[in-house]
Amino acid sequence: MKKLLSTILSLGVLALFISGCEDDSEVTVLKEIDSPKEVITSKDSVNLTEGNQESDVLTIEWQAADYHFDAPVTYTLEFTLPSDTASWSSAISREIGEDVLSASITGSDLNEIALNLGLQPDQMAPMAIRVESFVDRLAYSGSVIVNVSPYSAYSGYLWVPGGYQGWDPSTAPKIRYENEAETVFKGYVYMRSEGPFKFTSYPDWNHTSFGYAGDTLLTKDPDADDLMADSAGHYEFVVDTANLVWHSTYIESWGIIGTATDGGWTESTPMNYDDESDTWSVTTDLANGALKFRANNEWEINYGPKDTNELSGILINTDASITIPEAGNYTVTIDLSRDEEPFEYTYEVTKN
Repeated sequence: MKKLLSTILSLGVLALFISGCEDDSEVTVLKEIDSPKEVITSKDSVNLTEGNQESDVLTIEWQAADYHFDAPVTYTLEFTLPSDTASWSSAISREIGEDVLSASITGSDLNEIALNLGLQPDQMAPMAIRVESFVDRLAYSGSVIVNVSPYSAYSGYLWVPGGYQGWDPSTAPKIRYENEAETVFKGYVYMRSEGPFKFTSYPDWNHTSFGYAGDTLLTKDPDADDLMADSAGHYEFVVDTANLVWHSTYIESWGIIGTATDGGWTESTPMNYDDESDTWSVTTDLANGALKFRANNEWEINYGPKDTNELSGILINTDASITIPEAGNYTVTIDLSRDEEPFEYTYEVTKN
C-alpha cells in the first residue's frame, strides 16, 4: 500500500511540473505586433518658405500599434529619401511621444529635415515618411511619400555665438558666404576670450547650428559638443556647410607692406585694432609706391585692391597693389566685417 501511495504522489508531482511548464511556455510566446499599416499626411507636397517657417505645414496621422498587452507605446517619425527605404539607414528621427497618434511639423523643422537629407533649395523632391513604435521591441508602419521644396537655411551669413559673447546669436559676429550656392563662408571674428563657440545659420537657436564632429569636422546635431578657441584674439574662419568641414587661422596681426612703406616688400608695418569700430588702422609716413595688406607678417593671407588707382575701395585676393601717388603722412584703415554695403572687405587710405 505504501509503495502504491508513493507512486501516485510521484505521478501527481510530475503532472503538476508538466502543467507548470506548459503554462510558462504560453506566457513567453511573443505575439506578432499589429503595427500601423498606413500613414496619412495632410498634404502630398509642401512648398517651404521663410514665410511659413513658424507655421504647421504638415500633419501626419497613424493608427495605434497593438503589442497585445497594456503598456504605453512610444512613437517616432522617421524621414528619409525614397532610395533609402530598403534599409532606412540614413533616416532622420523625431520622437513624438507615448500613445500619440498624430504630429504637426513646422516649416522650420521640415525644412531642416529636408536640407539634412540633401534636398536642394527651391526644388521639389520626394521624401519618405514612416512611423516607428516601441514598447519591448520596435515595429514600423508602411511609408508615405511627400514632395518637399525647402528654402535655403542660410541668409548670406553664419553667426558665431560662444562663451566669449554670452552665447547670444542675435548679437554674435558673423561671416559671409563666398560662393553662389551659399555653402562656403569666410570671415574674421574677434573673440575676447578663449573657449567654446558654434556656428548658426540664423541669429537664433531655432535653425541649424554646427558643432564639433572631429578635428576640422562639423555636425548639424544640435546636441553636439562645442567648437573651441584656444586663445582670445582674432580668427579667420572658413566654413563649408555642404561638406561639413571648417578651418581657422589665428590672426596675430595685420600690417601694410610694399614699396610705399619703410619695410618695403620684406617687413610689414603693424596696424592697430579698434574694438569699437571693428577695424584695423595705422597712421604712418608713406612714399610714392605700392601698398598691400597681409596677416601675421606672412603671405598666406594677403589682400590688394580691386582697383589699383583707388585710395578707397574693395579688397580682394590679388597680386595687385594700391598705388600711393605721392609721399606724405597717411592713415590707412581696413574693415573686414562685411556688415554693410557693398558687403566686401574694404580699405581707405587718407592723406593727413
